[in-house]
Amino acid sequence: MNIALDKIAFSRYGAYLSLAQDEVDGNLLLKSLRGKSKSHPNILSFAVFENGKALSYKVRADFFVVTLVLDDKREIGIAYDGQERLLVKGDNMQGITLVLDTMPVYNFEYNYLLGKPDNCYAVVNSYKNLCKNLVYAARDGGAIALHQKLSVDTSGSAKKAASVAEIHATPNDLGEICVVIEDIATHMAVPQTRVFDFVEAVQKTKDDFAKFCGKQEFAKGYKQSAVLAQYILWSGFVRAEGNLKRDALYASNRDFLGVWSWDHCFNALGVAVMDTKLAYDQLALLYDHQDKMGQIPGSVSDSTIRWNFTKPPIQALFYGLLWDKLGLSKAQKKQVYAQIKTQIEFYLTYKDCDGDGLCEYHHGNDSGQDNSTVFEAYELVDAPDLNAYLLLAIRFLQDLAGKLKRKKEVARWQQCGDDLTKKFLEHFLQDGLPYAYKTLTKTKIESEALLPYVCLLLGDILPQEARTKMVQKLRDDFLTGYGIATECTKSPLYADDAYWRGPIWAPTTFLMVTALKKCGESKLAKEVVERFCKMVDKEGFAENFDALRGVGLRDKSFSWTAAVFLHFVANEALV
Repeated sequence: MNIALDKIAFSRYGAYLSLAQDEVDGNLLLKSLRGKSKSHPNILSFAVFENGKALSYKVRADFFVVTLVLDDKREIGIAYDGQERLLVKGDNMQGITLVLDTMPVYNFEYNYLLGKPDNCYAVVNSYKNLCKNLVYAARDGGAIALHQKLSVDTSGSAKKAASVAEIHATPNDLGEICVVIEDIATHMAVPQTRVFDFVEAVQKTKDDFAKFCGKQEFAKGYKQSAVLAQYILWSGFVRAEGNLKRDALYASNRDFLGVWSWDHCFNALGVAVMDTKLAYDQLALLYDHQDKMGQIPGSVSDSTIRWNFTKPPIQALFYGLLWDKLGLSKAQKKQVYAQIKTQIEFYLTYKDCDGDGLCEYHHGNDSGQDNSTVFEAYELVDAPDLNAYLLLAIRFLQDLAGKLKRKKEVARWQQCGDDLTKKFLEHFLQDGLPYAYKTLTKTKIESEALLPYVCLLLGDILPQEARTKMVQKLRDDFLTGYGIATECTKSPLYADDAYWRGPIWAPTTFLMVTALKKCGESKLAKEVVERFCKMVDKEGFAENFDALRGVGLRDKSFSWTAAVFLHFVANEALV
C-alpha cells in the first residue's frame, strides 16, 4: 500500500529513525524519534546531483521501501535493515552524487570523517537534536566524503551559524551506491563489515509487519484503512531504551515524540486487537516511573520525563475494559492493584487542596482536553469528569480487592466510593446537567464544552433523569454528521480548528461511545462509531477533525486515532 510521506512518516517497529517529506519543498528528510530531538527532529535532507548539477526527484513510498525516482530508468531505494539501520541503494548511478545535508544549526555543530583514506566513514554529530548517526558505504558500495564550510566563533558560545555540513556518497566502478545510515544510541559506533542485502532486508521487514498484524478480521469496507492503521501503530513503536523499560508506542513519529499519560490507554485498545501482551505493556509503561506519592509522569520518552502535568486518571477504566483479554498473572494483578491504589491516593491527597472531598484540575493540560473552554479563566477547576474517573477507579479497586481476597480493602473502597458518589451528585449536577466549578470560590463555570459530559461514564450511578437530559444535550448540541464535537457547535467559542474547542477527537469519541453504552444508549453509540469510522476511512488518521466538515487536522498520522479506529472496526458490528 502506498503512503504519502508528507502525511505519514516511514518507519518500522522499534526504530528511532523515520523518513518524511518536507511539506514545503518536498525534499526527503531523515528524522530522529528520540525525545531529546523534539525541538529539531530533522537529522538530514536528501539531495541528488548529476555531474555537479542538482537533480530533482520524486518520492514514492509504501510500507517497506521509500524510492527516490530520478527518471524513467534510475531510482534510489531506502529500506530498513533491522531497527537501527537504513540502507540507501541505487544502481546505474554513474555521474550521480547522493548528498546528505545535515543542516547544522549551531556554530560548533559539525560532522567527523573517520577511518582510512580509501575507506572513510562519517559521524553526524547533530547537536541541534542531540543525536549522532553513523554514515558509511557498505562493502563495495561506493565511497563517502565529507564537505563542510564552518563558522568559527572564538567566544565559544552556542550561537546559531550559517554553516554547511554535507556527506557525499558516490558510486563504485559498476555505478552502484549502497549507503548505510545507522542510529548511534550514545557516543560512538563503527561500520559493520558484513554484506548488506537490500532485498533480504525488505523481506525481513515485511515478515515482521505481517507477524505484528496477525490474522485479525475487520468490518467489511474498512479493511484497507485497517491495514494502514496497523502500519501506523507498528511503525510508531520505538524499542525499549533509556527511560523506556518496554517497547513503546509514540503518539506520533512525526511531531509527538513520546508517550503521554492518557494517550497510552487509547493506544492499548488498538494494540490489543493484535497483541494483548504488548497492550498490557502500553498500559503499564507510565507506571514504571510512578513516584513514591503515586503520581505518574505526564509523558515519557527514551530521554525525557515530564512531571509538570499528569493527565486524567483513566487507567483503571481501561484496565477494566481490557481485563478479560489481558490474561494477567496473579502477580501482575497485585501489581496493577498497587499502582492504581497509589495513584488514586495521590489524587485524594494532593488534588483536593480545599479538603472538600472533590478533586480539582490545576491546569487544563491535566485534563487531557488542554484548552477546553472549562479552563477559560485559568483557575483551579472542580471538574465532573475528573471525579467520575476517580469514582470508576475506586469501584475498580473495590472489585479487584475482592478478587484478591482483601476484605478490609473492599470495605475501605466501598466507603470511599459511597462518599464520593454522594458528593458528586450533590455538587456537580444542576437541573440534570453537569457543571464544573471554580475550586476556590465554588462558582459555576458557564462553559459549553464536552468535558463535563464525560461523567456519563458513570452510567447508572447517575440518576435516570440526568442521563436522559445529558444524552439529549449531546444529540442537540454536540453531535454532527461526523461524530461528537468537543464544544457545542452553537457556542460563540466554537472554532473549526482550535484543539479542544470544537474538533472531533478519537479519545473523546471512544469515551462518549463507552458512556452511551453504559447508559443504555447503544443505538446512538453505534451511530457515533459509524460516523467516526466513515470520516477516518476517508480522511486518514489525523490528530483531530473539523466537526462540521469532517476534514482531518494537524498531525496526519496520530497513533490514538489509528488505535481507536482499529478497536472499532475489529469489535463493532459495522456496515
